[in-house]
Amino acid sequence: VLVLPPWGRLYHWQTPGIHQVQIPWSNFFDLHSLNKNIPVVEYEEFIAESGGPFIEQLYMLQGYAEGWKEGAWEEKVDKRPCIEKILYSKDKNGYYRGWFWGYEQTRALNVTCLSVQGSASIMAPVLLQNTSAKSVMLDRA
Repeated sequence: VLVLPPWGRLYHWQTPGIHQVQIPWSNFFDLHSLNKNIPVVEYEEFIAESGGPFIEQLYMLQGYAEGWKEGAWEEKVDKRPCIEKILYSKDKNGYYRGWFWGYEQTRALNVTCLSVQGSASIMAPVLLQNTSAKSVMLDRA
């Protein structure tokens, strides 16, 4: 199931009088139509169905520190140390907190940096075979 994170402040939304945080996808799209292609739920529904505002595994996607080497293009994914400081910090209970679409109670249990080079489909084996987490977030996807 694809969880649809709420829309938030986007640079080109310049109307100050409109609440621009936690905007559900259903304000813009027909979820019934989206569900014909892939099962989707709004973030609020995910929280209700999963028992709380927890994301079990958060993957921070990044490039490779050494960049792309000359030669043939190679699609690859590797668990690597984070190149930049992550935008999430551990609280006193060991949960990762950060900006989760304006939901202050949302937290991640684990954060892992993955260096990725390739098309979006390169993440399928990671998500389907190499992850036991029941909820996964891809940051910078």
